[in-house]
Amino acid sequence: MIPRKYIYRCPAGEVLSYRSTVEQQGLQMRRYWTTACADCPLRNRCTTNIVRRISLDLSRFGAAPLIA
Repeated sequence: MIPRKYIYRCPAGEVLSYRSTVEQQGLQMRRYWTTACADCPLRNRCTTNIVRRISLDLSRFGAAPLIA
């Protein structure tokens, strides 16, 4: 299992918090999101929603993902 200390940062530098790990189409996916997008001046660069959500496939990163 990947430790929760792994994080994803959006283009504005906001940390998307780890929320869950789910199985999707046979893949283990880690889910991250933030609610800071609503007032973000860079919002149009990464999402049209008020919440930014990222799903990362654990098999692509092995035991130690490199997350921006």
